[in-house]
Amino acid sequence: MMKGVRADLVIATLALVMSTTASLSSLYQTKVIANQLSSSVWPYLSINTSTTTGSAFALSVTNNGLGPALVRSASLELDGRTLSRYRDGLATLVRGIPAKNAHASASYSSIGSTTVIRPGEKFVTLSYAGKAVGSFSDLGQRYRLTLCYCSLLGQCWTVRGQDEPAAVASCSRRSSIDY
Repeated sequence: MMKGVRADLVIATLALVMSTTASLSSLYQTKVIANQLSSSVWPYLSINTSTTTGSAFALSVTNNGLGPALVRSASLELDGRTLSRYRDGLATLVRGIPAKNAHASASYSSIGSTTVIRPGEKFVTLSYAGKAVGSFSDLGQRYRLTLCYCSLLGQCWTVRGQDEPAAVASCSRRSSIDY
């Protein structure tokens, strides 16, 4: 003898399938919203060098992203040697220039674990105008600025010189470059 299909069992199974589908849909929607929020505060730093034929040089950082960049660490190299101060690098550049030809101006801004670069902001870290030993045209290759920065949501990236930013788990070392 065959039994009929129990209506209450069918209804319960359908309710379980519907609630599972609704839960999975809610989880997916939460992930999509989190990605949208993340992209709305995503900073994108680029490091730029600019030169004027033999007389001026500038090293700057621009935030081309949508959110502020919270700089956590910074390091600067000149010819492969790590510098802790901008003036050490400038001393290398102007060494050997006679004092009567040494008319120059320099400006630098500290960058490090307390620096915030707003979206669209260009942060000039170092500028120099005056005579220097060697050609300014190769300074973009000689100077190498490395930054580790995070978004407001704690996502972090490292950018080195002219390279593209690379995602990192965190910025572990806090350091800065002073004048």
